[in-house]
Amino acid sequence: MQNHRHQQRERGGDDGTVPPQEGEARDADAAGLGGQRANERVGGQQEQQKEGGERESHDGRIIANRGRMAEALNPERGEDMPERIKRVMVVTAHPDDAEFGAGGTVAKLTREGKTVIYCVLTNGNKGSSDRSMTPERLVGIREEEQKNAARVLGVDTVDFLGFPDCELENTRESRMAVTAAIRRHKPDLIICQNPNRTKNLGGSHRDHRVAAGIALDCVYPLARDHMAFPELMAQGLEPHKVKEVHTMWWDDPEVVVDITDTMDLKIKALQCHVSQLHDMAGMEKRVRERGALLAKGKGSAYAETFDRILIER
Repeated sequence: MQNHRHQQRERGGDDGTVPPQEGEARDADAAGLGGQRANERVGGQQEQQKEGGERESHDGRIIANRGRMAEALNPERGEDMPERIKRVMVVTAHPDDAEFGAGGTVAKLTREGKTVIYCVLTNGNKGSSDRSMTPERLVGIREEEQKNAARVLGVDTVDFLGFPDCELENTRESRMAVTAAIRRHKPDLIICQNPNRTKNLGGSHRDHRVAAGIALDCVYPLARDHMAFPELMAQGLEPHKVKEVHTMWWDDPEVVVDITDTMDLKIKALQCHVSQLHDMAGMEKRVRERGALLAKGKGSAYAETFDRILIER
């Protein structure tokens, strides 16, 4: 495991809404700023999923059943689809966001041998109702919880950017930090949160929307263009073109991923976030109900859903 840090930042907080997608992280100026960055390799055993299975299309949506995730995630563009997506970065506001929004999908990707990296923007130091908890202590707790959850899912690396929880802003600093992470890890696919306010207040809380906006701004054009952030070029971080983006989406999604085979791993990863979840049985019930609702009429027991942006080269 590698751990690279620069200087530590002060954090913000989480509101503890359900789903409790609080933010953790540590160190703000990630990867290429003069501040601090945590780049944790979390490793984890990666199982090989069986090949074969089927792929279905309902009303123009892509359904990933038990076939290779690569076939579901990649468009027909004359390329060998299993080769198109090799590296995936999940960009979220808080430490448990990736597990709530895409834990089953991440498990499917790592089972197929894809490299998955987490990039967590905030440090989650306000995500507690415990009056005896301190922000400083909570940052360390949540960071360990996120690393443990990442290991369960087979995630390779976690970058903690450490911006203030509940105070995330789309600024030059935050855009440069995420751009640096993209250039450093060179993902083919980025999975991020929903940039829009929806009736799902927990899923679309402010930090989530801002984190998604930052990720999209960095994918196009900042990570791609060599004259954006000359500081990064000076550090050897060359431009990188992301091939596609999947945003976590619930209403009329374009991509529906069957996570029936990985739902148990999703639950196990969520159970690592002890500081955020005080009723594990209740959490499991809600997550399974939500997964079943997203899968309804799609030919699977549980699903996670996304919209897709294809990046023209």
